[in-house]
Amino acid sequence: MITNYNQRLLFCIFSIGVLYFPIDVSAFPVEKVEIEGARTHSNVVRQLLDTTAENEFDPETWKRDIQRIKNTGLFYDLHHEVEEENGKQVIHFHLRNKISLIPIFKYKQGGGTSLLTVGAYEVNFLDRLLEIGAQYENMSGRSGGVAWFRHPYFYSRRNNFGTEVYVHTINLPLFTSEGVEEGDFDNEEVRWNTRFLRELTDNVRAGIGLSLYRKYYTTPLPLWERLGEGNRSPFTLPYPSHQGRGIIINSCPVI
Repeated sequence: MITNYNQRLLFCIFSIGVLYFPIDVSAFPVEKVEIEGARTHSNVVRQLLDTTAENEFDPETWKRDIQRIKNTGLFYDLHHEVEEENGKQVIHFHLRNKISLIPIFKYKQGGGTSLLTVGAYEVNFLDRLLEIGAQYENMSGRSGGVAWFRHPYFYSRRNNFGTEVYVHTINLPLFTSEGVEEGDFDNEEVRWNTRFLRELTDNVRAGIGLSLYRKYYTTPLPLWERLGEGNRSPFTLPYPSHQGRGIIINSCPVI
């Protein structure tokens, strides 16, 4: 409690000084950044921030950090508080995760073909912003599926890694050399893809991808019994069944 005139005078002078000469808290180094409220591990969130401990607090850098977190589309209710303690700053960063398990359901029909897709994917797997998903596909009674894994911040927020395996069967028409549809055949494919992307600048990414696949074609034998050698199209399969395997490696910049 202020009990005498001198103390009151000093208090007034100090208050006026604070009002007219405010302390620039941005000049203080950051002691730590506290991540609060999120299910995602705090170290994963810090990986997306340029504002780090032992560096001076820069409002523009922090503004970009906030926008980067928003751009993930995985968080809401973002706000922060900056406290000054012993000449250093402590940033309390509050954010909350959106629902991270996303269901998949699609049904399409047309041209005598139907496609049903059912699945789900999780974008905060193990609370580390990892994406894992799977879906079942049924195309006109033929089953297939896809499973995938994504690491959008693979040891760095500038790295992106992904891999997927999918199995599907497509029924395709079979024509004679005169263009008359005589039947159909199934194209069964098993494929594994993996890729790595590196963000070189804010607008340019470069990467490399690898794809391994196996295709298996089957044609009903009664069709081949009906078609004579002279009626077979040069574009149809030479045998009732056929297998193909391959490897594809590609690399290119992405702008």
